Amino acid sequence: MLDEVTKKYGKLNILVNNAGVSFAKTIEETSLDEWNWLMNIDSTGVSLGCKYGIEAMRKNEEPLPDSDDPTFIVRPFDLQLEAIAEETGLAKRNVFYRMSATALLDLKTQ
Repeated sequence: MLDEVTKKYGKLNILVNNAGVSFAKTIEETSLDEWNWLMNIDSTGVSLGCKYGIEAMRKNEEPLPDSDDPTFIVRPFDLQLEAIAEETGLAKRNVFYRMSATALLDLKTQ
């Protein structure tokens, strides 16, 4: 997909890498297939989007921002995850979305 974008527009300047699925089940009710489905979308998908998005942006003539720049990777779920979980009632029933989001918290440090 990123190859198609760079062919059409010449380069990639920004990537909005938004993915997230969820279900309200307890850990005892959740199958391994359901766990893998959620993690593949919420964690693996986002990680690979960043990997290939950064790779495409490195080909630009302009340098990438310094990775210490707080705007380089913006993770709004860092700020909103707890509030959303509490407000929707998912905090107690949906540990899986929270676990998948937590898997990405250190992505900026790479």
